[in-house]
Amino acid sequence: EANSQDIYVAGNWMNRGVFTAGTGTVIFDGVGTQQLDSGGTGVGKLFNNISHTGSGLLQLVNNALDVDGTFHLQSGTFDLNSQDMNVAGDFTLDSGTSFVKGGTITFDGDLTFTDNLGVNIGDVVIGTSPDTITLASDLTADSLTISNSDVFITDGYDITLTGNLTIQG
Repeated sequence: EANSQDIYVAGNWMNRGVFTAGTGTVIFDGVGTQQLDSGGTGVGKLFNNISHTGSGLLQLVNNALDVDGTFHLQSGTFDLNSQDMNVAGDFTLDSGTSFVKGGTITFDGDLTFTDNLGVNIGDVVIGTSPDTITLASDLTADSLTISNSDVFITDGYDITLTGNLTIQG
């Protein structure tokens, strides 16, 4: 159990059991390739906050990733590797980093989206319950689905889609 402590990982994360995130942040700070296998989604597989500060590649393998807090790509490269990702807190991509799209990204909490890279993040779903998503930068995606009862605030930023926009309800 992490409680409120931060965990620094220079190697791979392979969850073969139960991880209780608490309120801390898991910080991936490796210089080479790091693999992240969450073990799945649901209880014992969730992260509170994730930050990638290493200069290398952080790549999802085998399972989707569920972040109940913030996701912050501060350096290096993050690769979804065809896996899905849920984020309930702020989502930030810093300039000078690299983000490789893959599966669907679902924003399932009240959060601010900031993309200082200006990259296409792939297929995006806004909300799974009444959520408010606020842009703090432009959003580029393959597709965008805004779920019933969710609020999407652009704050004057542009949305660029290579595919469909679906507004439900």
